[in-house]
Amino acid sequence: MHLQPRIAVYTAYPLLAGLMFLAGSLGGDSTSPASKVPPEQTPRIEGAANVPTDQPILSPILLDSERESEARIRRAMQTRIQDWPSEIALAGLADQLSKIGNIHVSFDPRAFKDEEVDLTQKITRKVKGASIESALNRILPNMWLDWIIKGEALEITTHSAAREFKYTRNYNLRPLRLLFEAHPERMPQRNEFGPQGTEYGGGFGGRGKKSTSNENLLTQGIVDKFEKLFYAGWESPSITVLNGTDLVSLRHDRRTHDRFASYLRALEAIVDGTASKGAVKSVPLTYPAMDDEAINRKLRQKTSLQYHDVPLNQILADISRKNAIEIAIDQKAFGDEGIDVRKTLTCDLKDVTLHAGLKALFRGQNVDFYVAEGELIVTTVGGEAGQRVPVFYDVLDLLSGEVDVGMESIADLVVNGSSGNWMGGDIDECDAVFPGILLVQTGPAVHEEIAMLLNDLRSAHSKNLAGEQPKANDQKLETRFYNVAANESVDDVLAAVPQFVAPESWRTELGIAISKVGQTLVIRQTESVHQKIDKFLLTLKTEQEKSKRDIEKSK
Repeated sequence: MHLQPRIAVYTAYPLLAGLMFLAGSLGGDSTSPASKVPPEQTPRIEGAANVPTDQPILSPILLDSERESEARIRRAMQTRIQDWPSEIALAGLADQLSKIGNIHVSFDPRAFKDEEVDLTQKITRKVKGASIESALNRILPNMWLDWIIKGEALEITTHSAAREFKYTRNYNLRPLRLLFEAHPERMPQRNEFGPQGTEYGGGFGGRGKKSTSNENLLTQGIVDKFEKLFYAGWESPSITVLNGTDLVSLRHDRRTHDRFASYLRALEAIVDGTASKGAVKSVPLTYPAMDDEAINRKLRQKTSLQYHDVPLNQILADISRKNAIEIAIDQKAFGDEGIDVRKTLTCDLKDVTLHAGLKALFRGQNVDFYVAEGELIVTTVGGEAGQRVPVFYDVLDLLSGEVDVGMESIADLVVNGSSGNWMGGDIDECDAVFPGILLVQTGPAVHEEIAMLLNDLRSAHSKNLAGEQPKANDQKLETRFYNVAANESVDDVLAAVPQFVAPESWRTELGIAISKVGQTLVIRQTESVHQKIDKFLLTLKTEQEKSKRDIEKSK
């Protein structure tokens, strides 16, 4: 997967939209004072294992002074920003951050000269309360800049120069490998990665490498899966597993190192059970993941939104102040869609969650929101689609007992039951990683759909009946679950529904879909068609039962 920076330009509003209630991103209040975090108190990602982020598996093994310097700078980058000017020139950014973090921050003179970077351009993005790392991730992408750690300094450089700066780090995967072995239900079948000591391929995406031990084989599989998931079709990083060991050597740019570390951390969180049930976000950062979770908690809190003919930007500023949430408006997306941030809105909502209130406020306005980098970002509908977030879903409970529906069926459910753009190219992706672990890369809004789909599937199986769904506009598509276990052939029912129930309505280009997950039909259709499906299945059940009784009488 090609790692592109965000290029949308946001205003300096102190609120940033964040719908990712699945798994958190920046932690901490936007009004909290700046504070340095000592190594032993390095915070952990929500749901991740309780292991300091500068220790093996979560980060490179520290083998020399240069890597010790990198760890020290990484910790300093978690320093909170207490004071920040309302406007600052890019030329003053390095000195400002150097004072806050007590580290050396510099510019890359050669890259800046080659790409003619304007040091006088102004920075108005509000970053008070954020960590240095999060502040850089908010500010730099909009200027096509990035940051790297070079020697004893944190260097601000251009995006292209940062991608060209490649370095080697070593990772010890032994703790993760032992964790997998302690949970055999998470281990892939042996035929997925080949016999011991022979060429292998298939399940782990291997490319004919030799392995001499079961331990090395699993470690190699974890590495190969990373390349397949995140770099298929793109420049693959130079990554090697030392034969017969769990030591992995990776040479690539900073973003790839961060992504690999977060991939290992996400797997660890799910396998050892420390991740919250459902999903864990695979992000390369520490503080942003925690601060996003703080925003997600506030989005779940009850509030009231009462405004009468108030401009949208003023409403957002008021919500930001009352809830202590940083909010930013995606000005580029608003401009592209011709939406005026001063458009007046009216709502009278009491005792609703902030998340539900914002959804209701924006309904029909072509406006939506999501959470990233410790902000709640307000954008246009579909504007968050470019923010493809990798999320690992724990679906092991659907692979056990009578509920075993298979990883393929669950992946089909995600693809057919959500509005993601799944049809080829560098867009949304859904992959089975290991037994019970599904990786989905899509926008925040689709992740919300997926979370509800999986919750409804669990409910449908546990209650052994179709999930109840709210009434909706007849043109709006809804996904419903129909338990058809009583039928002799689920496949026959799967074929009969679109053939006999409103056959003219089954147009896949409109997002309408039907698929089978175990003994449950997953159908995405309009309200009126769902009502017809209910009647059809009830009639079918009645006729089948009558037929059985007639057969019994004739005996």
